[in-house]
Amino acid sequence: MIRNKRFVFCFIWVFFLSVLNASATTPTFGNGIIYFKSDSSNRFKNLSLNGEWRFFRNEFVHPDSVVLRKDYQLVSASEFWNKQKIDDHYYPSQGFGTFYLQIVIPNSSNWYGLELNEIMSAAECYVDGKLLLKAGKPASNAREEVPEFKTSPILIIPQSDTLDIVIHVSNFNHPNGGFFKSPMFGRFDTIMRSRLWTILIDMFLFASLIMIGVYHIYMFFIYRENKFFFWFGFMSLAYAIRPLFSGAELLVYFFTPSWKTIFSIRFLSLYLASFSFIMYFYTFKATFFSRKLLYIVQLIFLFLILSPFLFNTATFISFLPYFMVFMFILFSYLLYVYFKKSKLKDFQDRIIFAIVIMVVVAAINDYAVNQTYVSHSYLIPYAILVFFIAQADIIGRNLRLALKNVQEFKTKLENQNLYLEELVEKRHKSIVDGYNQIVKANEDLESKKNIIQRQRKLVQTQREKLKNTIDFMPEMLFECSQNGRLIMANIKFYQITGYSKEQLKEGINIFNLFVLDEELQKLKYDLIHYKEIRNQVVSIKDFRNNVIHISISMSVLVEGGFTKGYRGVMIDITGQEVLRKKMLKLQMALEQSMNAVIMFDLSGKIEFANAQFLKIVNLSKNDVLHKDISQFRNPLNNADKESSYWNYLIRGKMWSGNIEFQLESMNKMYFHTTMSPLYGQEEQIEAFLAIMEDVSETIENENARLELLKNLTIREKEITQSMNYARVLQNAIMSSKESLDVYFRHYFIINKPLDIISGDFYYLRSYGSKIILAVADSTGHGTPGAIMSVLGVSLFNEIILQTPELEANEVLKQLRNKIISILANDKNKALRDGIDMALCIIDKENKSVQYSGANRPLIIVPDNEVKLIKPNKQALGANYALSDFDKHCVYYKESCIIYLFSDGITDQFSAESGKKFGRNRLIEMINMVYKLEVNIQEYEIKNTLELWQGTEKQVDDMLMVGIEVSSSF
Repeated sequence: MIRNKRFVFCFIWVFFLSVLNASATTPTFGNGIIYFKSDSSNRFKNLSLNGEWRFFRNEFVHPDSVVLRKDYQLVSASEFWNKQKIDDHYYPSQGFGTFYLQIVIPNSSNWYGLELNEIMSAAECYVDGKLLLKAGKPASNAREEVPEFKTSPILIIPQSDTLDIVIHVSNFNHPNGGFFKSPMFGRFDTIMRSRLWTILIDMFLFASLIMIGVYHIYMFFIYRENKFFFWFGFMSLAYAIRPLFSGAELLVYFFTPSWKTIFSIRFLSLYLASFSFIMYFYTFKATFFSRKLLYIVQLIFLFLILSPFLFNTATFISFLPYFMVFMFILFSYLLYVYFKKSKLKDFQDRIIFAIVIMVVVAAINDYAVNQTYVSHSYLIPYAILVFFIAQADIIGRNLRLALKNVQEFKTKLENQNLYLEELVEKRHKSIVDGYNQIVKANEDLESKKNIIQRQRKLVQTQREKLKNTIDFMPEMLFECSQNGRLIMANIKFYQITGYSKEQLKEGINIFNLFVLDEELQKLKYDLIHYKEIRNQVVSIKDFRNNVIHISISMSVLVEGGFTKGYRGVMIDITGQEVLRKKMLKLQMALEQSMNAVIMFDLSGKIEFANAQFLKIVNLSKNDVLHKDISQFRNPLNNADKESSYWNYLIRGKMWSGNIEFQLESMNKMYFHTTMSPLYGQEEQIEAFLAIMEDVSETIENENARLELLKNLTIREKEITQSMNYARVLQNAIMSSKESLDVYFRHYFIINKPLDIISGDFYYLRSYGSKIILAVADSTGHGTPGAIMSVLGVSLFNEIILQTPELEANEVLKQLRNKIISILANDKNKALRDGIDMALCIIDKENKSVQYSGANRPLIIVPDNEVKLIKPNKQALGANYALSDFDKHCVYYKESCIIYLFSDGITDQFSAESGKKFGRNRLIEMINMVYKLEVNIQEYEIKNTLELWQGTEKQVDDMLMVGIEVSSSF
């Protein structure tokens, strides 16, 4: 046992000291230059670039000019810049600057890697002039700086034996500035291997601490009286968070927490874990320590835990040195008291005492590493892990002792059980008797329960039968509110009226179904005076506005002396009413009708033909009577009678359409015919009636019209094909989308012609370092607009090729003169046609945009400021008063966005409000989207315009061009 104790104790200290002595190999620097020598295998280990770098304070030096600069200072990359003296003065922690290092490598064919670790607070890394890593946005002031963590290794593929590394660094959010750890350089595979090892260690620490923490929390819920289980488990979970936000920073790869959030979590985990460690220490040996001291410690930790939420990042980070001093004093006091009270007589006390000393040493080391006094690794996670392992060993010893006690207690229980068995036997008999009584009572309850269930089932069955009876009654039953809103109706109601149950939820008003207002007013009058309505004949309309004749009976529903609603029954008598009216019409048709009328039986034999029919066909009754109705054919389907109108008639339906009629001795004739069945008293079909009108001449004219329509359709197709080809020709002479790809990286074009071809066009051409971009809106649209656009492009090319150095306003002036000259229809008068245009000349070298406009404005966003520049109110064509065009020039620092558009965008009407989209609404929309990616801007603008237009027709050609101009395009 003694050997095992010594082994555990020695293992803890050997592991701890081996981690403590780990440090990175430091190469030799000279004047900001480092030489790497290769061994025989052409490989070298990862090296820390912690020597002297060239540093340019308060200046972001461009990578192309940094080599030639001599006004640098040499600083060490192994510590913060505010901890280094230059000319007997320390750098301030907040500021910005440029680090430069030249590396001479042994072999340029290898792939190398550079790992920057943490740089406070934002940085950009250039290798041989190329931007390979951007962590946040370094800036010269706190307002523009955007801090960010990004520690991914950089892949370097050298082009020569020399690498120029330029790092722009700024810090306005941390109490220390510059490098937190020296950058690491080596072959890319060894860099990635080293990083993978770091990730594996962090994952091991995280998983180990989580398992230990969950285990101890679980133990706390089992043994509530041992609170040290809870504090030990909580400390494990708090420390488990640190590997996720330090070292390889695993969570930063999967999430994008803010710079302050990462620091807040780091410090919160440190404070919470430290507080849990103190509480564990206190609950483990509560009798050793003062409760007053505990209250003071709890107040201090409460302040520290709230500090990330109360102060900015630089402030709460600056508390760390004071926290370390406080912890050192506190732990020293705890160790003193623990040693004095326990005398370290027990092995468990000695192990805990040694591990607490280890934690104190690790905390001092981590503070020194954090302040860049030394270059060791962080030791707190390893010390805590060793502490957790030792704690697990202590718990194991306690569990073994507990098992021994359990075994002794088990023996005692066996003896006790012998006595209890006799007692249980007596109790069992009394329980059996009580159980039998309970079983009998349960049987009685079950019987009563079955009776109640049968009664409920019977009631439910009766309800369903009643509902089915109501639903399938031949009459239409309904119930409505006082204002006529339908509340309930049976299936027959929906079948007759054509409404659905879904429409009942939307609201059906019974009173709105009445056709005649006088019938509705009489019905309402009777209901208001509480008169019961019986068999009143009225006319209503169904869902398709067809008239239905019904016999209605209604009664008033009264509740509490007030009218609650109405209940009614409706019987469909449409068939009877129609039959009556048909019989009247039939009598009049037979007696006075000027139309041809025939009647035929169920077999299709003609039984009656009036004089008008005989006159039209020029036949006698003997020639027509008893002839088969198959002589009448549908001209669209010259098959037998069963394939056309006959199928309608035998099913009791009316048929109307054109038929042809021809006997052997007569010419073919056409009749517009309405056929309907005739019913007897038992509602059975007895015969069929056909009323016919001679439409032979109309049919012949219709055939001629159809032939003409066919020819017009062919002609329309030919014209459409011609316009499509004209669109191809128009696109061929105008600027293409591929030409924009040459000059601009980010842009979008929204082009929606009103017709197939458009009067709107955009123009793009370059000369020297300048780019001409224009958006034009020709008079009209379709073919006239397209002709004007082709004319505009041709004149534009002629002007630019002859005098490319013209200013924007001079280009518009010459273009206007040429258009007036070409469109003049006599010596003194020109056509009032022309072109509206917004013209921009973009100068990449001077970072400027020159603009001149003819009725078309410019919206420009230089350096995040939206501006509208108004044009001259005259078109490129004949005007009442010609004047010169104004020239405007806008300068930008980094980038700007240009929006050019035709009036089809702002003149589009809304289907909802009937108003135009307008220029102000367009500016508001650009204010909301200009900071987004250009492709997202295009989507948002298109979507907004489509929602605004809705079902409203497009009024004009639409064209909008948005271009982002920057120094990198």
